[in-house]
Amino acid sequence: MDTLRYFTAKDGPVLRIFSDAAGDIGFGAIAAGTVLVGTWQSAEAVQSKSSGWKELIPIRLMLEHISPQLGPGTLAVITTDNMGNAFCINSGKADSPELFEQLFAIIELAARFRLRLAGDWVPREHNQLSDLLSRLSPVPGHTAQETTGDNATDPPLLC
Repeated sequence: MDTLRYFTAKDGPVLRIFSDAAGDIGFGAIAAGTVLVGTWQSAEAVQSKSSGWKELIPIRLMLEHISPQLGPGTLAVITTDNMGNAFCINSGKADSPELFEQLFAIIELAARFRLRLAGDWVPREHNQLSDLLSRLSPVPGHTAQETTGDNATDPPLLC
């Protein structure tokens, strides 16, 4: 049985973003042929952060990178193995101020580029590529075009 929700032509243009974070290692996301891989500056930098916060980081970074290329009305489907984050994206609500800060940044990006958002939860075993990306370290000497501004991450690698 396929666990992904299907979106049809009546939904308009659709972009599916797969993302994940791996504890104190890093994060990854993939969308429309773009791959994002990043690491936390240190385990201590994210030690007090929730898994939900860590998993919203690659979503925000991917949207920062790819949103300017999307047409107004595009449905950005955030595919995550974090059920709480799928709920947050669909409801616009978060359990903590730090989680809401990341969620609000995602919602602001969607509003600025006139995107629609949908959270789509999948079991971990259906999110293996993003999980693998979250455990990689960026290639030495490569830097991203943007940074997170939260001092918890190193600049991610965008391919």
